[in-house]
Amino acid sequence: MLWDSADFTFSTVGGRRVVSLAAGGLAHDILSATHGDSTAAAVVRGDIMIGSGVVPKWTRLARSVPAANVLNVLGLANGDLEPAWKTVLDATAPVNVSLAAAAAGTSLVFSHRDHGHLLDVAIAPTWTGKHIFGGSRTLSGQLDAIVNINGAVTTSVAVQALLAINGTMSVGHDVPVALLVRPFLTFTANVNEAFGGSLAAFINPNAGITVALAAGFRGVLASSAGTGTITRAAAIRADSFVVAGGPTPVTNIGVDIALMNSGTNNYQMGIGEVDLTVAGTYYGRYSVLYNGLKKYVHVFNA
Repeated sequence: MLWDSADFTFSTVGGRRVVSLAAGGLAHDILSATHGDSTAAAVVRGDIMIGSGVVPKWTRLARSVPAANVLNVLGLANGDLEPAWKTVLDATAPVNVSLAAAAAGTSLVFSHRDHGHLLDVAIAPTWTGKHIFGGSRTLSGQLDAIVNINGAVTTSVAVQALLAINGTMSVGHDVPVALLVRPFLTFTANVNEAFGGSLAAFINPNAGITVALAAGFRGVLASSAGTGTITRAAAIRADSFVVAGGPTPVTNIGVDIALMNSGTNNYQMGIGEVDLTVAGTYYGRYSVLYNGLKKYVHVFNA
């Protein structure tokens, strides 16, 4: 015996009684034995269905909730036959920026928008605008530094460099400085020598090669344009010690020339200019510190 219900409906069509099934048939779960192309499973919030298996069936794929700062997405990698949850953002720090050869990389995980790289394996810089401020660290050995630049260069023409800084300045104020190096040295122990800057070049000619002049530093002042006037031009200028709230030096020396003792011909200073004025003319003197004593160098024509 049948009667009206949610599953069956009786009606009269053309004088005949008709029994109609409700839309979709009897109520049942999608992932149930009623469907032969699905794997029976109970639904859980966040699940999705995928076609899974060698003989594919609609199968429940549970959600994958990651840890903080980690993002999972549904995707396929090369060789995958079925979609799966993939981690595309994780907590792994990015590689350091170095002078190594460029590489495309193979990681399928991309970086956070606010991630940061180390400029070197030993420092942690903070990028602010166009400036780099090195992080605080303790140097571990001789020649260790906040920033190390290492490389090998083979020159092919004159005036090529391992490190070159090129740029232009439009100067409208006093004391422009094209290259400014301003370290602050604080001492916690007595030292024999301290240098605000040091340039130590190793000049190594091969067998049979002669270097006519080798210098640790070269100061060149050049002018290639402009029609104005330069009152005085100096390749190198040595200023006196400037005291700005710090200790006053016991001895103030503009240029200190160390003892030359590593060669067979040793000179404290070399001047390449030829004096063509009349012999015997006296020009004056300038003071020097010689062996701990104040002396004077007199300038005149021999």
